[in-house]
Amino acid sequence: MVQANGKAISEHVAEHYRTLPTEALLLDVLSHYQKNVLPQVEAIVRSHASDVSMKCLMIEGSALYPGLVKHLVEENKNTVKAIWLTADDQFFRNRIKCESNFDRVGEDEKHLIQKFIDRTLLYNQRMMELVEHFGFISINVESTPKVGELSKKCMELIID
Repeated sequence: MVQANGKAISEHVAEHYRTLPTEALLLDVLSHYQKNVLPQVEAIVRSHASDVSMKCLMIEGSALYPGLVKHLVEENKNTVKAIWLTADDQFFRNRIKCESNFDRVGEDEKHLIQKFIDRTLLYNQRMMELVEHFGFISINVESTPKVGELSKKCMELIID
């Protein structure tokens, strides 16, 4: 099986998406983030937040799940700001289908892509529920389609 960029998809990854239900796929990726990514992010944030000589640090990525980084934001509330970027479900569907060449792949690949879409939509739904629950800031990127405008809006929210 081949990705849109021409690289092969590992059989174990394909099997993972073929066999696991969407909820299990979400729990698996969150577990990966917690075990493998979060310790690195925590070290970077704590080091940066405790060094007054350091300038601005920006970390981005889907691994910065609100439930996993809530404590970092709260512990460093004077030096850490958090903004989550999101979009509507159709935006994610369209982007993933376009980037994966969905219309030009076989049925098995379409099934795997659809499972990835389903996991992405569930991730986004749960992420936004937590963002709202914790009172974090979020921006729907569709409301600010130009990168420069989005950057400006983020900076305004960070400086506030």
